[in-house]
Amino acid sequence: MAAQEKLIKALKKNYDRRLFAVEVLKPVFGNLLEVYTSLRSPSEPPKDTESKVIEEAGIYGRIHLEDDVEVLCYEIRLKDRVRIDRSKVAIQHYVRKLLTSGQAALINFVSPTYKDMWRFTLVAKDSELTSKGVRETATHPKRYTFPVESERTNKTLAERMEWLSLASNKTMETLVEAFSVEKMSKDFFDEYKEHYQNFVQYLTGKRMVWKGSKWQEKEVSQPSAFLKSIFNGNEKEARDFCKKLLGRIVFLYFVQKKRWLGASDKTYKDGSPNFVFDIFKETGSDENFFCQGLTELFFNALNKERPNDLYETPEGRKVRIPYLNGGLFTRDEVDELLHKKGDAMTFPAPLFSNKDKEEIPLPKNASVKTDDAYEYRGFLDFLNAFNFTVYEDSPDDHTVAVDPEMLGHIFENLLEDNKDKGAYYTPKEIVNYMCRESLLEYLNTHLGDKTDKEELGQLVREKDSGKLSPEVLKAVNEKLDEVKICDPAIGSGAFPMGLLQEIFSIKESIAYRTGSAWNPAKVKEDIIQNAIYGVDIEKGAVDIARLRFWLALVVDRDKPKALPNLDYKIVVGNSLIPKFNGETIEIDWERKLSHGAGQKHLTNLQKTLTEVSDKQKKIFDPKLKNKKKTIKKIRNLKLQAMISQVSFNKERYLNSTEKKGGFDPLPSDIKYNTERNLKIKHYTNLIQKLNSIKQNESTNFEHFDWKLDFPEILNEALAGESKGFDIVIGNPPWGATYPKDYKEIFIEKYISAKTIKGIQKGSLDTYTLFLEKAYNLARKHGNVHFIVPISITSSDSLTGLHKLIEENCSIIQVSSYAVRPQPVFEHAVADTSVIFFKKTLSPARSILSTKMYRKSKDFDLDYLIKNLTFIDVKDVKRKGRYPKISEPIEKNILQKIQAQKTDIGSLKVTNGSPVFYRTSGGRYFKVITNYSTYSKKEKAIFFEAGLANTIGAILSSNLFFWYYQIFSNNLDLKTNEIDSFTIPVKDLDDKMIRKIKSLYKSYLADIEKHANIRKTSKYANIEEFKEYKIRYSKNIIDQIDDLICPLYGLSDTETEYIKNYEIEYRIE
Repeated sequence: MAAQEKLIKALKKNYDRRLFAVEVLKPVFGNLLEVYTSLRSPSEPPKDTESKVIEEAGIYGRIHLEDDVEVLCYEIRLKDRVRIDRSKVAIQHYVRKLLTSGQAALINFVSPTYKDMWRFTLVAKDSELTSKGVRETATHPKRYTFPVESERTNKTLAERMEWLSLASNKTMETLVEAFSVEKMSKDFFDEYKEHYQNFVQYLTGKRMVWKGSKWQEKEVSQPSAFLKSIFNGNEKEARDFCKKLLGRIVFLYFVQKKRWLGASDKTYKDGSPNFVFDIFKETGSDENFFCQGLTELFFNALNKERPNDLYETPEGRKVRIPYLNGGLFTRDEVDELLHKKGDAMTFPAPLFSNKDKEEIPLPKNASVKTDDAYEYRGFLDFLNAFNFTVYEDSPDDHTVAVDPEMLGHIFENLLEDNKDKGAYYTPKEIVNYMCRESLLEYLNTHLGDKTDKEELGQLVREKDSGKLSPEVLKAVNEKLDEVKICDPAIGSGAFPMGLLQEIFSIKESIAYRTGSAWNPAKVKEDIIQNAIYGVDIEKGAVDIARLRFWLALVVDRDKPKALPNLDYKIVVGNSLIPKFNGETIEIDWERKLSHGAGQKHLTNLQKTLTEVSDKQKKIFDPKLKNKKKTIKKIRNLKLQAMISQVSFNKERYLNSTEKKGGFDPLPSDIKYNTERNLKIKHYTNLIQKLNSIKQNESTNFEHFDWKLDFPEILNEALAGESKGFDIVIGNPPWGATYPKDYKEIFIEKYISAKTIKGIQKGSLDTYTLFLEKAYNLARKHGNVHFIVPISITSSDSLTGLHKLIEENCSIIQVSSYAVRPQPVFEHAVADTSVIFFKKTLSPARSILSTKMYRKSKDFDLDYLIKNLTFIDVKDVKRKGRYPKISEPIEKNILQKIQAQKTDIGSLKVTNGSPVFYRTSGGRYFKVITNYSTYSKKEKAIFFEAGLANTIGAILSSNLFFWYYQIFSNNLDLKTNEIDSFTIPVKDLDDKMIRKIKSLYKSYLADIEKHANIRKTSKYANIEEFKEYKIRYSKNIIDQIDDLICPLYGLSDTETEYIKNYEIEYRIE
């Protein structure tokens, strides 16, 4: 056994290959490890570009795992001053050569320049590292890395190695689990959430606790006096403040990792990796840490230019702190109010650090106490226990440390009010998939005449440029420079960040292949400046998104440099309607007004527009002088545009309406005149409000207009005919609540929200509105990629949206994912789909769909995403519904069902024999009977006496269950699913009807035999309900299918397919 304490002691030492093998690996693997007396040569030495970054590679040992997998132990020494993050492509190319298919390796990456830091990596060639070990695939290696630092405890690595040493069987599966990023991520997230709750509880007296099966707000203590004095009793503002405070601190933990905080000179090589905690101690380790330590650091150091970057710590030490600009440490309204009150807000010291309790994690639902009885560590103690890395992992490269991507995870899962906004976390695997496919379609659209999609796919999906000519690679690079990307519900920035990483990695691969100069920091900054745009209604989300992009820039810089201002790239706003103080202000930018006042108004607006665009581009540059003056100018230009538009609207209204009735008005005239006067007064008041805000700089101004805020992309006056984004991507809010007056605006402004009798039914769900908005934001030949609820495949109300995209998008593609028996996407609360379409202004050539994917026993999400199976369902879709199928056999079966001319809906009668069905429940079987089961969720439909039991039997069949699954939301059994199912009436002779009715009778008797009567208490009443265990009657259902499937023309193979459809979930 390897004791954790001994491992920590060993890992604290400066790197030595032999000591590491003897003191770390040997105690873990025992006799399974053979340590060589000297380095052995690898199968192939570094060549060409690889030798420019790798000094030497050798094998120092071999582990023979208990499942017969051989793991070679390599040491790869890098050349002087080579950073592995800057040389990933060359190193990856070399590692691929070392490993044969299916083989795994442990590699120590060591730099002579950075002796106190090295990387311990698990990698496998041409295989998937899954929870079950190595699975053969055609993908490139995955790498899981522990950063090791001699100055730190490296506790996570020590814990994992101790766990591995105690494993009963040391197999590839257990080795992979030891390197799992997910466990560390979950531990970090769970405790971070509790620390956030502690700060919120201190200010508000309340915290969210898990009770029953949901989060509930609970009052657990008295609120701080600061809730009233600083936040005016607004608990939401207090929560947002806590979120931003903790986010700022975490940002500094990433920055101090670069050794940029507390450096001795401006080379920034010797800053303290524990600088934040050092400041906590220097302020007395007491309640004054926020007001005397953090406030000074945030606003008087990081956000302030100082001579020679000098900063005096609370104890009087003269150190260097870089000026980072960017906006993260700019005082917001609450910060300004605090500043006016002397920055006097305090927090109990144990919230930050609890002496002698630094090693005791904060458990769930642990109410905060700030006295000596408090038994858990503080927020800084918690952060100190984890490794931090500024490298945001790529899909194939995972660092077992806290990375910037976790900030997004924290935000999207943390806030208790996310559900109201319809915000849900998107798994990393699906983000990677959507980003790559969107980028691939973009490149194929513009370069399809130069190469084929398969070769481009190798470059985009695998970062393998080997099959593409230098000319094509140059064209790819140029197109990547031109791409415009937007997430209209950016959240924490997962999708734009994913696309940044994808574009960056492709460019890196091209630079390696062509031998071009490579400046990673400049490349990333250019991508952000030229390609990335995002909007979110939640300010906290925008703060985190910007923070992640700043961190993405920090990672590739050797020395600190002021960060760009992202205020006009990632913005706070309502993506669906331009709102200001509750009013909708639509600026008419079109060129339809060609003369008189209209033309003058339009000319002035276009002039304003050009000036706004120019100044917003200048703001990105952190070197810009008079930044505040420029921001003020942009603000006033936008306000002036709005004032101009409202004034023009008022004038137009006055000219198009006249006061009625003269000196003797009729009652109807009086009513008309009153309404007219109110409208005019409304315009006047709005103009006064806007002018007041313009004149008062301190007044908050929140307004977002797509064509005013992103004019260079969306306004014809600047962008011309090619206006729009190339890629619109994201996870839009769904089921979000909004004010009642929005409904009328949505119905007026959105085609898909309108219900038109006989043509379409509209949807007012926020996700469908976002899909239409995305369609409008995309330029011609642009593409849209969203993750949305399953109802995109299965709802009458989607007919409007379907009609819009089917008439204007040549490619439509939908894949679907279930939450049962377990969510395919962790944390998902409902079945979901991923929809992709390409806007061509021409009808759909194909509509591609997949089956409903479920989480099986040996499930691996990454493998699933890379092996999705699509089939064209254009000719078998139904109104508002895309069938969830993947196989040709399923399409054949569906075509045979649809070939029948008589559907159940046409056979219903008003009075007749009943068939009862439950509208919900019954996950894998539906309860269909010819008698009432007295369920509250039960409905009856009526048929002619001779057909009722036959139809009841058919609705109980595997065939109908399959049909229901592929067309429904997999939750409710709706009239549409029943009515649309066809019946082979012409083949139902008396003999066949008798056989079916006989089986149905046996089936009903059997389900009753296996039914349970359950009692449930509800207040003072005791209710009974019948719980059916229909899986026990599956053999009779199969017999029904043996009778009815041939009537539809199904072959024996097709019948067996239907009988065994999802059998592992229905029976097991």
